[in-house]
Parts: sequence; structure tokens; C-alpha cells
Amino acid sequence: MTGWTIERYEVVQSTQDVARERLTDGRVIVAAWQRAGRGRHGRPWSAPPGRALLFSAVLAPAGPVAAILPLLAGVAVRDAIASTAGVAAELKWPNDVLSDGAKVAGILVERPPGPFAVLGVGINANLEAVDLPGDWATSLLIRTGHPVDLDALLAATLEQLDQWLERAASAGIDVIVNAWRERTRMLGQPVEVVLPDRTVRGIAEDVTGSGALLVRSPSGVETFIAGDVRQLRIR
Repeated sequence: MTGWTIERYEVVQSTQDVARERLTDGRVIVAAWQRAGRGRHGRPWSAPPGRALLFSAVLAPAGPVAAILPLLAGVAVRDAIASTAGVAAELKWPNDVLSDGAKVAGILVERPPGPFAVLGVGINANLEAVDLPGDWATSLLIRTGHPVDLDALLAATLEQLDQWLERAASAGIDVIVNAWRERTRMLGQPVEVVLPDRTVRGIAEDVTGSGALLVRSPSGVETFIAGDVRQLRIR
């Protein structure tokens, strides 16, 4: 990246929608509140005004980087959270950042027609417990006991995105895949992959250079490019 162009809004329907209407490489749409924020599969993503970091960035990833953009973004967000808030966090395929097993951030990558990708990031920064949808979610405020500066968190996240995009361009996508592996605890653990037509249980073995998840099930190793993954407890 040669630089980011940041546009700030008090209220939008969705930062993703605004970004899709303004497709320029490096444009970043930041909102204090979204009326209709969304995550994967169109699921709603909501937070009280000014409590979460909500932004969408327009990128033009080249070649194989496009396929692993969700993994790259996860690494960048996780590292930004660690450096800004000092919170230990880990990655869960395909698009979640967890802290102490609870979701603290989510990532959404959409590909409109053309060369661009729209990367949406939502980080539960200064939410109280009452603001969260359940005990499966947490916030940086809860984890640290003090508020986090949203501007500093945004700057750190964009800086990490810059650094990892540059590393992928110079060293290849294996550097991203290896970084993701180092930041997850799910590999080697039992998981359940929920698909529209079936549910698969097995052991999460690895992620591939195309960002797919490999799961060893009773029928063999299966490759998943999408799906909801639940980590299962070992009894």
C-alpha cells in the first residue's frame, strides 16, 4: 500500500456498503455506528455507538494474496489487538479473533466484480458485558479493565495490514499461512464444521495456501473453503 485514505462517518447503514460504492484502493470507511452492520452470511453485527472499532478497507490484492486475504487480515487484527491493548488473542478459522475463547473481533471479506476486495473489520473495543450478544463474545474493555483508544487501534490495524501485505508480496503467501498457524490453537483439536446440507466432525489438521481448512474425519481428510466451525471440548 502507498497509503490509506480514511473517511469517517458518525452513522452509516454499513461500512461495507459505503466502501462498495467507493471502490478505490486504500480507501477506509470508519463509522461510529452502523444501523445494519453485517458479518458472514449476512448475519447482523451490532454495537452501541462509539464503543467498537468498525471499518471497511478497499484493497486490490494481487494473485494468490486474494485467496488468503481472510487469513492475512486475521493475523493483522490479532497482532494489532496484542500491540495496542496488550490482550492475548488467537485465531479461529475462518474469520474470528478470540480472547480467552470468546470472540473479540470478526472479519468479513467481500469481492464485488472487478479487482477489488472489501475487507470489513469489527473489534469489540469498549463494550460492557451488557452490550454483548452472549458469553461467547468479549471485549477489550472486559479483558483489560480499561478503555482502548479507537484511533490508536485503527492505526495499529492498518499498519499491520500494510506490513503483512508487503510480506506476502515480497516473501510469498507461505509467510501468511505460517503466521496464521502460529496464532491459532485449533489445529490438532476436534472441531465441528456446519454446512448448509451436513455437519462434519473431525480433527482440524491444517490450513492450505488457498486459505482452506483441512479436517480429518472418519471418511478421510476433507477440504473446506467455507462453513461455520465450532471447537469441541475433549472429553
